[in-house]
Amino acid sequence: MRYAAVVAVLMALAPAIASSNSPDSKDPDCRGECVGNGNARDGRECFGDSEVQTLSAILPVLAANGTSCPEQHPIVGVLLNHAMVGDRCNRIDVFYCATAVSGLAEGVRIDRDPRECFNADETANFPDLTRTIQANGTLCPSDRPIMGGVKLQEANGCWRAPVVYCQSRELLVKSDFEAYRPPSLGAPGWVSDSSRRAPAKSETHQPHTGSQNGACSVTTSLDCGMYQEVTAPAPGEYTFTVYANANRAGGLVGVNVNGVTVATSKVIARGFGNYAPYTMTFHASEGETIRVWMFSPATYGYVVIDDASLTRPF
Repeated sequence: MRYAAVVAVLMALAPAIASSNSPDSKDPDCRGECVGNGNARDGRECFGDSEVQTLSAILPVLAANGTSCPEQHPIVGVLLNHAMVGDRCNRIDVFYCATAVSGLAEGVRIDRDPRECFNADETANFPDLTRTIQANGTLCPSDRPIMGGVKLQEANGCWRAPVVYCQSRELLVKSDFEAYRPPSLGAPGWVSDSSRRAPAKSETHQPHTGSQNGACSVTTSLDCGMYQEVTAPAPGEYTFTVYANANRAGGLVGVNVNGVTVATSKVIARGFGNYAPYTMTFHASEGETIRVWMFSPATYGYVVIDDASLTRPF
């Protein structure tokens, strides 16, 4: 089962904990059960004083604006951010779930019998969570070795981890172009760069391996390019490798992070079918947008790529 990355993960949450925001707490800002670490959100709504007296009055507005708990579990509490002087808006910047996800809830799902009992502070430390779970015998399969997400459920102040999600190091989709029907491209995967004047394509003309490759092949003075974007799931060093070839100078492959070019390599003209690997290592922080790309200049000829790989650290 795959889910989109949960934006409001436990590692980037408000500092409310069960001991101060339990259902028996006298905290006047809590509506409902403020258990564990709250999930941060962008409080776009403007509630009047009369509209924030009960949880049941608040929830329909949050749901209409896209706020929800993982796996359709209900929101059990919200934290009120009171109107400031001169501002008549009460806002909800934190919400609480009996179930939450730390990390990325995607990849291979492994259900487990949780023996650990994590407190609210411990749930905010994803590396420690995974180390404890692994020490207790839950391991990811060798083909997807990264424990990239953990589902957490709270009961009576004890957070347990009944599910972990295992992921491969590979972040690109359709990286070898075999899944396309030539000349198509498209997300998720490689996209023709609309800022260029000629479209990129998939083809069967010059593969490195398999039967297909990606290409920018122009017969007029038009530039061309393609790219693929992913969100960095963790901070650290990343490595982009791609096999490329060209029949004239000016071709490039490279990487942007949040719109800034961090690595490039010139594609050397080597003759038909004679690919070479190009490898670039760069740093990205969690949540940043990584764009890997190929560029072909506005001169007659081609640049082709195949068998790309973007890997991340553990």
